[in-house]
Amino acid sequence: MDNATITIIVPVYKAESTIERCVDSILAQSYSDWELILVDDGSPDDSGKICDHYAASESRIRSLHIPNGGAGNARNYGLDNCKSKWVTFVDSDDSLEPGYLENFHLDSHQADAAIIIMQGYHRVTPDKKFLGEKIDLSEATYDGLFFLENAFISDSLFEYGQVVGKLYDFEIIRRNNIRFTSEFHLSEDHLFYLTYLCHTTKIVTYSGTLYNYIWEEYTIGLSRKSHPYRELYRRYRVLLDVCMTLKSQYRFSHTNIERINYFSVTGSLSLLLQAIYSQEENIVNRKEMLRLILHDKSLLVEAFKPKSINGKMLRFVLLRLPLPIADLLLAFALKH
Repeated sequence: MDNATITIIVPVYKAESTIERCVDSILAQSYSDWELILVDDGSPDDSGKICDHYAASESRIRSLHIPNGGAGNARNYGLDNCKSKWVTFVDSDDSLEPGYLENFHLDSHQADAAIIIMQGYHRVTPDKKFLGEKIDLSEATYDGLFFLENAFISDSLFEYGQVVGKLYDFEIIRRNNIRFTSEFHLSEDHLFYLTYLCHTTKIVTYSGTLYNYIWEEYTIGLSRKSHPYRELYRRYRVLLDVCMTLKSQYRFSHTNIERINYFSVTGSLSLLLQAIYSQEENIVNRKEMLRLILHDKSLLVEAFKPKSINGKMLRFVLLRLPLPIADLLLAFALKH
């Protein structure tokens, strides 16, 4: 469909049991000026055929097929084929309530630029039984000199890093070449979101939990999987860079600087160290990684601030002791 106002991008992989539920919920939207791009990410099941069937029967749906490269790569391919002013993302195992797209209130924002519009979600079972987790934002507009500071404080929008539940101005994405990373597969949504925020001047939020984040008991999410430590190091470096850009570009209070540091340094580094010492037996390789980490020692002294007793001991070992001794003690403490 040419000149749709919103493009919805859905990466599809091994989704033959859920994609119909997802697409049917999009077809049921009360707001109808949309285009749906289904990106079949090399699915070995019948997901691609189901996507083709929908595309053949509905002019607003396109079905694209690419070799398997992960959800981020599939979303990037969808962005490459986007022609709308606005773009949003939906996961193939989730669904939308009929008023979801309408709840972005686009009639009020057609003239806005450099903006992101957000609403919440809730976690439910496939039969929509509420599982107790939800984000329901207040209705607010954040702009002006301290807009990001206020948004992070009032609605905890720094932590709301999921790519779903948000409407993005495609021109910002195109002009600044904002992409989903293929360097790691944990927090790539958050990285995309934070990178986008570096180019915004206004955030608008609406109340409502009309996005159904569907949780099935047997599902194994990426957060439960083991990630190679070198991948986690790349994650640490890239998230650190974008968070430092945010801190240098916008005025933040001490409280917000601390929460950004905790996410980009303390949390990421703690996860990385756990992975190194549970995966790597070779002492030379471990010391190599510690040297890379300690290259930013002055930053770590300022920003690496674990809260637990064990975390504080880890900080002391890493930052105060000679590297060979630090490696021995970290191996003793963290090796599984």
